[in-house]
Amino acid sequence: MEHQSTEIYQPLPLPAPHRPDFRYSPAADMGALSSTYGVSVFFLRWAATIIDFLLFLFFSGALLISHYWSAGNAVYTSVTFLLLSVGVAVYYLVLEGLTGYTVGKFIMRIRVVNATGNPPGVFKALIRSSFHLFEVNPFFLGGLPAGLCVLLSEKKQRVGDMLAETYVVKVRDLPAASGVHNVVYAGACAFVMLTSVATGTYGIYVLAQQDSNSASSTMISGIKMHIFLSADKEIQISAPSDWSHDKELGEEGDIAISNSDSSQHVLALSESKDAYDNMTINDYQDMVERSVRRTFRGVRMLESPHHTDINGYPAVQFEFRGKGDGASYAHIMTIVETGTEFHRIHAWVPEADYEVMREELLDIIASFKEVDGHI
Repeated sequence: MEHQSTEIYQPLPLPAPHRPDFRYSPAADMGALSSTYGVSVFFLRWAATIIDFLLFLFFSGALLISHYWSAGNAVYTSVTFLLLSVGVAVYYLVLEGLTGYTVGKFIMRIRVVNATGNPPGVFKALIRSSFHLFEVNPFFLGGLPAGLCVLLSEKKQRVGDMLAETYVVKVRDLPAASGVHNVVYAGACAFVMLTSVATGTYGIYVLAQQDSNSASSTMISGIKMHIFLSADKEIQISAPSDWSHDKELGEEGDIAISNSDSSQHVLALSESKDAYDNMTINDYQDMVERSVRRTFRGVRMLESPHHTDINGYPAVQFEFRGKGDGASYAHIMTIVETGTEFHRIHAWVPEADYEVMREELLDIIASFKEVDGHI
């Protein structure tokens, strides 16, 4: 009797479902590749978008803070928005168009490509990027339109991708890039990151400087007034909330501020009495008036020098018109005497606006005082 084997038959394992291998096919159809992705590509795109948004927020925030600190100067305004526009163009059109990457995509190892797996080019990048404002804008429906399109479309595209015929694919599924290309891509992304960090750091510094020279806000006659301090924290003046420190004037005085359209200015300068032996406030006022007549052309007195009181301190004030830098301005000059110093508060405005702005300037001047605790 033949021996019968008791070995139990083991069926061979079934092969894994076929997934096309696009990695080594340069002419592969990226649309077909995209259709094989599940929801993972959505989360990769979402994370990349967050990274890009934070970098851009850091960059644009720094520029806008700098613009605010410049008191709305027209030149600073133009430069600020020019830099923002150039930043957007370079980031989304040039960087993404020529390499297929943004910083976020490079970190998350995904890439924008055309139908054959190459970078989309500037024109296609322009088409897809033009829809960022509506699809990916976190302030407009939180980027929900783009998210829904990616999740529900067959090839995981948002509307901008569909119109530009671009696809976002995983880098692992593309032909391996040369070492030189990888260095270029990494260098470009590193440059963008460093630029954003540098401008953001500058913005934080500017904001810190703004805060260090501003004590708080107060209400005067129902108007919110911002308090501006000198660098040594010894004197302060208050101005409406649309005024801010003016960097262009800052080197000339202890407090230098302008209003939002840079048409009104106030400059406060303090000098120790020790530098002027036995000089009275009238003597100091005479010295300042002589300086005014040397500095400005066609000086004409609008209000003769007269004694007044600024927050309990004796003061002398006069108003005049004079030409400087090819324009005619109206000026209010106030000399305030405190225990150890003479303080010169100089306010000026275009002569045509003098009658309208005069009371506001006088209120700012009247707010001058030494900081509590200063001896």
